[in-house]
Amino acid sequence: QETLGLSTTEEFVAMNKAVNELAEQYVIVFSQKGNLMPARMGGYYQGTLSVNRKGFGFLDLEDENSIHITEANLHGAMNGDVAIVKKLPSFYGSDEGEVIRVLQHKTNTLVGTFFTSVGKGLQLRLDDERIKSRLIVKNWQAFKMVSGTKVLLKVLRYGDPMELEIVQLLGHIDDPGVDILSIPAPPTQLYRSAVPGRSHGTGAADAVARLAEGKRRPPRLHRENDYHD
Repeated sequence: QETLGLSTTEEFVAMNKAVNELAEQYVIVFSQKGNLMPARMGGYYQGTLSVNRKGFGFLDLEDENSIHITEANLHGAMNGDVAIVKKLPSFYGSDEGEVIRVLQHKTNTLVGTFFTSVGKGLQLRLDDERIKSRLIVKNWQAFKMVSGTKVLLKVLRYGDPMELEIVQLLGHIDDPGVDILSIPAPPTQLYRSAVPGRSHGTGAADAVARLAEGKRRPPRLHRENDYHD
């Protein structure tokens, strides 16, 4: 305490609290020897992530090379998220990194379309194809979707898998004006749903009117291995 110029236990406790808060925000970090240093000296960087359609992420830095982040090292972080990225040892000359923590999520709602595929049952295709996480739709049992029903989904939990719930049926993709609700992108990424069977009816109004019978476990939506251009 004397070395730090602190004369009371209260001052030492207050300083300790301030240090921990700065460390929690990755303003400062502890070295392997327990010494404090600025976050960048320890290889930690804060910024806004850019994620492309292939699932790779980048953290652009003003005074250094951009940090490249593989899909696996994003750990469910999404395009536009403010995150802490740790630089990794580089073996090929490029700056590689890993998302350590997401400080702020940009996206809290998503738009997707349910459709049926022969032999695969009901599936969900998200408009934002940059999202590669597996999906769990918590309240799917409250609706009987028809193929082509577009829905607004709320993100309940980020990461992989990502948990979602249906907030609103936006209509059918063939209805006038519904197509402008989508993020314009080709269906390069498909997600399989464990929702059994096919629904009957001709439009979103029928889907709203009919409720699923009984209780069923929320399905996990597994990403398919094949891509479509």
